Amino acid sequence: MPRIPALPILALVALAACSVAPAQHARTAPTPAAEKVDVDHAAAAPGEDALARLLIRAADMGVEVEKPDAVSERVVALAPTFGGYVESSGSGGDPISHDDRRVVLRVPSASLDAVMDSVARLGHVVSRSRRAEDVTDDVVDLDARVTSLRASRDRLRQLLDRATSVSEVLTVERELARAQAELDSLEARLTQARGQVALARLTVSLKRRHVLGPLGLALKGIGWVAAKLFVIR
Repeated sequence: MPRIPALPILALVALAACSVAPAQHARTAPTPAAEKVDVDHAAAAPGEDALARLLIRAADMGVEVEKPDAVSERVVALAPTFGGYVESSGSGGDPISHDDRRVVLRVPSASLDAVMDSVARLGHVVSRSRRAEDVTDDVVDLDARVTSLRASRDRLRQLLDRATSVSEVLTVERELARAQAELDSLEARLTQARGQVALARLTVSLKRRHVLGPLGLALKGIGWVAAKLFVIR
């Protein structure tokens, strides 16, 4: 193969590097903290199909039960039933109520409401909320940058095959390594974002339901009678 002059090769490497550089400014894929946006749906722009929007969904439930330990096991069993998994399970974190339990599930977004309804049947629901974040633009942006970086990496590989001197090889290999590192990072972010869209997070807090004894019931009755004496309606 005839030797290619160094200047053209290095010029092509510079051009390929320029196409890689913008990837350093790619937006970071949404993290679980971003799920705290208090909305239940994302509005689509005029002419857009709302069903095509990419949403990260999350929900919280507070449930009173007689036996938090036993019920937590039933909540854990719900995850695989709906095609999800258990992210964490343990004590509720309340230093006063040591018997409270907290279970975090990852379930398919389309099944989130069904899972919440199943949890609701296990006890008395005291709180229930949902939220979602529209990450369509972030995912589309990441996908475009990944496509661009793959093309740049492939061009650098072709230049490496054509390099004939040590300096050319070292220059191209350095840019190729940088492009591959950026690509790996963006692909990981894209995978994470798509995973968060596919699987919603459901946090279930189980608290023991306190049952009043005879004295407690008597005091409760006295309180009810006293209230009626002062309030007619």
